[in-house]
Amino acid sequence: MRALTCWRLRRSMTRCADDELAVTERGAVDRHLETCQACRQRVRIERAVGQSLRDRTARAGSTAWLARPEFPMRGSMSGWRRAALVAGAVVILAFWSSHWFGAAPIEAVGVISDSHCNGVHRPPEAPGVNPRDCIRGCIRRGAHYVFVAGDTIYTIRNPDFTDLMASAGRTVRISGTAQGAQLTLAHIGAMDTAR
Repeated sequence: MRALTCWRLRRSMTRCADDELAVTERGAVDRHLETCQACRQRVRIERAVGQSLRDRTARAGSTAWLARPEFPMRGSMSGWRRAALVAGAVVILAFWSSHWFGAAPIEAVGVISDSHCNGVHRPPEAPGVNPRDCIRGCIRRGAHYVFVAGDTIYTIRNPDFTDLMASAGRTVRISGTAQGAQLTLAHIGAMDTAR
């Protein structure tokens, strides 16, 4: 039989410490432990840990580790259920409000357009079409309404807003709230061309 190396003994350290090795393996392990101080120390530690666990289990009883919480059976809501409900409501409120608290009021002048054209209406398939008809066609094909103010493009979150289609393609003054690149319209007004 080959000499047992520390590495091979470590693979079966727990079985050795619990005296669960086969008789054929036991001789080789004993010979190795006579010559290797580090492995003897490891086996001693494994045995001490195993014995400690067995002692604690014996002192605690066989089912002591299976603690069972008592649940109230009456119809009213218990304290922990109430706390769980409140915690859940707080999480939902925080998630919901994060979308609204980040919104900033905005007043700007720009053009109502669609997400395909972004204010530049030059459809190659219909070069003579006016911007309003171009926007209407792009919206029908799945584009979204956008508000283009200079270099900034906002996606309009309320596409059913009154006068949105009537204002499409025109320069308008808007007010509402913006959160990032999302815009919720509150008012659309025609630009005063007399200025």
